Amino acid sequence: TFSVASIANETAVSAKKQKSSEQHIEIQLSGDGSSAFEDMDFSFLEILKQGFYQGSHQAACLYFNQINKPDNFEFDQAFLAKSIPVIMQSGDVACLMSLTLVVFDNFEMFDDSELLMTLLTMPEFEESGEAQFLLGSVYTFDNKGIASDFDKAKEFFTRASQLGQPGAYTSLGYIHEIPKFGLPDFVLSRQYYEKGAELGDSMAINNHAKVVCSYIVARLIYSK
Repeated sequence: TFSVASIANETAVSAKKQKSSEQHIEIQLSGDGSSAFEDMDFSFLEILKQGFYQGSHQAACLYFNQINKPDNFEFDQAFLAKSIPVIMQSGDVACLMSLTLVVFDNFEMFDDSELLMTLLTMPEFEESGEAQFLLGSVYTFDNKGIASDFDKAKEFFTRASQLGQPGAYTSLGYIHEIPKFGLPDFVLSRQYYEKGAELGDSMAINNHAKVVCSYIVARLIYSK
């Protein structure tokens, strides 16, 4: 478990180290980066970790991108404890998102709701549709140690949709379709699904078709 207090302390130390260090490694990447090191005795992940220790926060960004791929995850607690504070104070939005997705998708390993929420609510993510969508998801499904709050979920999904996140429209359609979120509004639900489908979200396309079919069936039943 990572505590936010310990990360804050580590951040102060790493910030000083980052300012004094001007040494950066140059990693020659081919394809996704890992194939350049297939014939070497050390792994691509080890190369990236060494790059971070030599002063390159971008190496840590690449590391987080790599470990969030299927069958590539590793939980190196010592490296995470050193790298997370550096990424959090870097201001690099793409890098922060890589880290956040690792914590979000592998939450059972981190088991730290406070760290996850600290990441998702960082000022750098105020204009991130993806981060707002993840916040909505956290408050929808009563998981990751956060109690469900449908009003907050709707608020964050609405914000994410305004920022152009296709899945947010799908989630808003779902919220207005399912009774557990309140009184269903199938007209509004269909409108959200339509918008998500227009933006290419596959789940929105499926859900929209389902709602339309249900509406047609209901019309046929009540017209008899």
